[in-house]
Amino acid sequence: MKEPSHSSIEPVSDKLLRLLFKSNSADTMSKAELEAAAPRIKAYNTRLWLIGGSIGTVGTAGAFMLLTQVYTNWAGPVVDPIVNERPYWGWIMPCALAVFSVIGAAECMYCAKINPQFGELLHRYLSTQNKWNARKTAWFGTLLGMLMAIVLSLALVLSGKVIDKNGIQYASGLILARKTYSDVAKIGYYDALNAPIGKRNIDNIAITFKDKDRLIFLAEKRYTPNQLEDIASFVGEQAGLQIERGPIRPGDD
Repeated sequence: MKEPSHSSIEPVSDKLLRLLFKSNSADTMSKAELEAAAPRIKAYNTRLWLIGGSIGTVGTAGAFMLLTQVYTNWAGPVVDPIVNERPYWGWIMPCALAVFSVIGAAECMYCAKINPQFGELLHRYLSTQNKWNARKTAWFGTLLGMLMAIVLSLALVLSGKVIDKNGIQYASGLILARKTYSDVAKIGYYDALNAPIGKRNIDNIAITFKDKDRLIFLAEKRYTPNQLEDIASFVGEQAGLQIERGPIRPGDD
């Protein structure tokens, strides 16, 4: 039976990096040079993973505690919530991406400015081994990690509904809206709703504000009908409103 070739089983990401950052023949090593450099490169990679991994782990933990505290101070504390969907642990991912991207940038600077002789050796070794420009790929990965950290942070800032003693907080477009209970115009509990695919028989509540904004909760995945009842009762009590009940939720008009 014929063995699959390397090109047929290599990851698509490798092919993409080769397409974007194809290495030059001047950057490649001969087989003898590659074998001679291998022990030094492997020892460096071991130190890099040990030192970088340790610093990255501690740095991620520190960044996580700092960033979640900054976010809480900005968005406001949560006090006796009936709903708290803030993705607290979700902040670990952008923190890790940011910290390890900074470490990656420091490693690139070390190879370019502090120890350029070894940096050139490492660049030629990796370019030969992977067949893509190692220096450009390293900077690409570093900048991509930073960009992903920023995008994830923005997504986390705008995610997570909160209903507590302080009011109601939710994402409204590209801002994080905070409403008081005096802003609530109506709260309704319904047995079904009109969806793009047709009528859905699912319990749902709709909190409508005086500015016509509307916050919806469905009895699926995160919430049960009993929990929706508790949410509706809590908001109705805080806002001093009766709960509107009906077989199907009316439109947004």
